[in-house]
Amino acid sequence: MKHTNKALALLLVLVLMLTSVASVFAYAGKASTSGGKLNIWSDAEKIGKGKDYIKASVKNGADLGEVTDMGKNKAGVKYSYSAKYDGYVRTGYVAKVGPKAAAAVPVPGAFSDVKVSTTGGKLNIWTSPDKIGKGKDNIVSSVKNGAEIANVQFFTVKDAKGKDVDAGYAAVLDNKGKVIGYVRTKYVKAVTPAKPAVVVKSAPKAAVVGFASDPKTSEINVWKEAGKTGKDNVVKTFVGNGGDLGLVRLVKVDGKAAEFAEVVVAVKDKAGNVTGYDIVGYIAAKYVKFVD
Repeated sequence: MKHTNKALALLLVLVLMLTSVASVFAYAGKASTSGGKLNIWSDAEKIGKGKDYIKASVKNGADLGEVTDMGKNKAGVKYSYSAKYDGYVRTGYVAKVGPKAAAAVPVPGAFSDVKVSTTGGKLNIWTSPDKIGKGKDNIVSSVKNGAEIANVQFFTVKDAKGKDVDAGYAAVLDNKGKVIGYVRTKYVKAVTPAKPAVVVKSAPKAAVVGFASDPKTSEINVWKEAGKTGKDNVVKTFVGNGGDLGLVRLVKVDGKAAEFAEVVVAVKDKAGNVTGYDIVGYIAAKYVKFVD
């Protein structure tokens, strides 16, 4: 099945936020001091600058969860970010306790307009989450304290206990839904009620309707990855009208219908209650018709 450049561009917006943050967390770490406690700091630039900036102090050997090496702060101190404590530690006091951990999968959350709330300085917008705080070459733009930014999307990740927590960064989008860059969420505050990131409509049954643009085959594909073509990316193929898709979610991004819908399966707990949905693949929304 052939897709237009416009469809591919819109799809890129849908997947960009997932593909661009795949390397947020680096490894599983633990506190490794000479015997004393390790301080967890609330701000990387305040490391060593007084107890008012200490979020917690943990014993030597304590589990720090997934840890990201962030380089050096302005004072030249090498520091890392602890996902478990949502704070910063001196890298010299962190030890790896296992192989490189699988990247925490960021889940798109709410959209909101925000107001910049720093200690007085400007808020930097960074090229990607893993480049936050890593030098001026990675800064897209800077925004004054107190200024408002429209169309910001937040993310959540699973912490060490499996709880959904703020990923620590948010994506700034333009009015066409394209990601401009990323900001630290600790320096922004929502000024409008959170809007759902995704508007979902699920039905017990959906059917393929219409014909593909290729008159020779009339094939309509369900794709493993949105925006990619090729045989290796095909999950299932339908020929012409008909075919049970099962559960389908029609997605809206920034209030506008996306070009592709998600083909999903329900995830249930032991009691049979639906707890969520796993994505099977993607199909062009124009080929979907709800029948129940």
